[in-house]
Amino acid sequence: MQDNSLPPYDDVSWALRHASDVASPSESHGLLCGLFCTGAAGRMDGITWAKSAAAAANSENQTCDDEQIGILEELFNATQAKLTSMEFDFELLLPDDESGLEMRASELGSWCLGFVTGLALGGLEIGVNDSHHDEDTREALQRLAEISYIEYEDLDVSEEDEQAFAEVVEYVRMAVLMVFASLTGQESALSQSGAGDTLH
Repeated sequence: MQDNSLPPYDDVSWALRHASDVASPSESHGLLCGLFCTGAAGRMDGITWAKSAAAAANSENQTCDDEQIGILEELFNATQAKLTSMEFDFELLLPDDESGLEMRASELGSWCLGFVTGLALGGLEIGVNDSHHDEDTREALQRLAEISYIEYEDLDVSEEDEQAFAEVVEYVRMAVLMVFASLTGQESALSQSGAGDTLH
């Protein structure tokens, strides 16, 4: 059975190791998911995207090595598999639980910012040309945009904040699946699973 797990956050961070002002691992994954939702990423293969992403992340024209490209290709292929499988095991690329809550929350905001950017690059601007989508999809898009602008500096490492963070991550995860299903015409598969109910 093929393993479609996302590469670890730290591995993707290393693959983008030459980056200075480019997207973080979470923002890069969010952007990729946004491109998949609009169909833009589906017009290329994993190796093409990986080489493009690695080249963009490298400063001073440094050479991208095969391992770096391989990790990014793995990210592309795993993301595509998880979004299209309709088995609802899709996950966000975020720092692990050993990282501080503030960092994880900040990266969640970055993930959503990347997602919104990916949608825009694919031709969908939230609040501009999304009026033809159903109400649930428009609401999900708007909330994802709002999450991308939340400030996370005042979070405390408490059980309540950890629980609230986990709930927001789950909301984002299911909202992205709803948006993907809506934009790619797979709403029936989402409805049959009952997964969309978690957004209400």
